[in-house]
Amino acid sequence: MIPSTSIDNDESLISTSLADVRHLFEGIPERLLSRQYPWDNSGLQLECHSNPITGVTLCLDITPDVVIHALSQGHNLIISHHPIIFTPLKSISNTTTVGKILTDSIRNNINILSYHTNLDLADYSLSDYILDKVGLPAGTIYEHVGVSQVDTKGDASPLAPPPNSTPYGLGRVVNLPTPMTIQEIQKLFETMSSETTTLKHNFRHNVPTCGDGSSSGDGEEVLPNGRKPLCPDSTFQRLAVIAGAGFSSWEQCLNTSVNVDILVSGDLKHHEALDAKNAGIALLDIGHEYGEMPYLYYLQELLATKLSLHSSVVEKQTITQL
Repeated sequence: MIPSTSIDNDESLISTSLADVRHLFEGIPERLLSRQYPWDNSGLQLECHSNPITGVTLCLDITPDVVIHALSQGHNLIISHHPIIFTPLKSISNTTTVGKILTDSIRNNINILSYHTNLDLADYSLSDYILDKVGLPAGTIYEHVGVSQVDTKGDASPLAPPPNSTPYGLGRVVNLPTPMTIQEIQKLFETMSSETTTLKHNFRHNVPTCGDGSSSGDGEEVLPNGRKPLCPDSTFQRLAVIAGAGFSSWEQCLNTSVNVDILVSGDLKHHEALDAKNAGIALLDIGHEYGEMPYLYYLQELLATKLSLHSSVVEKQTITQL
């Protein structure tokens, strides 16, 4: 479940540096930051000063409005989930959005950190947090990526407190307490929004609905892979969740070591939905932002309880629900 923490009440005596914040979220570098995917750029994005951190603005994506918010709150650090710099920059111009964000941040002494796929691969990851938020038990790893073999020496990050030689990976698999229909699972994941004000995504799935000519699940029909076809009254008991956009890995559900009935993630594409349906795998799209936004509040809790830092979450949505 969600790790418990305690607040240090003597905040006035604490001076927190950028290095302190980086250590909180990166821990021993070989333990967490190096877990990011090769194409990613988690970690330090922009360092403007070594002054004590006055406050932190948390967001999924950095926009000019996020910089304005940080200034209005007196914050000199922005932490985003999605890195503002993915590839080496050949030039910086304040006529571009990224250039304006960087130049405005430099002018106003605002440092920028981003923690992306390293948190997807953390031992208490975004997917673990989602399971906690919807009241499901801790899951096992959906897709193994690597193994952590570093001696923690009692100096572990709260995001990554495993013993040596611990496997890590993307997403989590969990057995539901009882078989559930797609509608019941959707209602379960709608409970995630207790903290965030982000609008609920217009949930989508690839399970046939009544009236589309689909066969009943009571029949003897089976697919070539041995699974039953999806139908309106299908129920599911073994579920996988990947925060953000993880449907490209749906075929992993077919592996005997995973053997998942339904995959929950965001950004469902037409052909993924069709191919998974033909294979008897249900996909539930809860939205990219909806699956990631709540974790920012967990990071906010860590900043307060571990470093006594004030922070605020900016919920800027890329996709607006009509």
